Amino acid sequence: MATANTESQFDGPRPAAMADRESALESINDVFRISHGLPPNIHHKYQHVYAPKNLENVMIVKDGSCVVSSTGIWVNQIHLGSATLTVGGINAVTTLPAYRRLGLGGKVMSMCADRMKELGCHIGLLGTRITNWYRKLGWENAGTVCFFHLNRSNISLPQLETRSIQL
Repeated sequence: MATANTESQFDGPRPAAMADRESALESINDVFRISHGLPPNIHHKYQHVYAPKNLENVMIVKDGSCVVSSTGIWVNQIHLGSATLTVGGINAVTTLPAYRRLGLGGKVMSMCADRMKELGCHIGLLGTRITNWYRKLGWENAGTVCFFHLNRSNISLPQLETRSIQL
């Protein structure tokens, strides 16, 4: 893992290039997966965000050859009747621990906000537990996510007809 060098000249924030992809995924996996005892599978779980064709929507800051801060945007359109909303989803805002409190996360988030405006996003979607940090960057809490779990003990499901086919 990289260690912050206060004398270093950071590269970025800027869109990721193909040569940056592996280092970005390694940093994201370190922060969100490995440090929590989870397998390093960000590239599988969010392959659409970190796909080569979407790297222009992944903002990074590098120190030497190491991506030390990054976040990705996934743009999608939602159709509601005759209206179409363009939504920019923020994915895995990451800054390696040794590089925190240097303003790098705020810089990649600012660049993502600018990119979402360029892409015509009407809504920015961000799920977080640290709302105060994002509020300083201009993000506001706009709702609550609720999960409902349905199973046979709390909902009545119809019996499905089964047929056997003889060959």
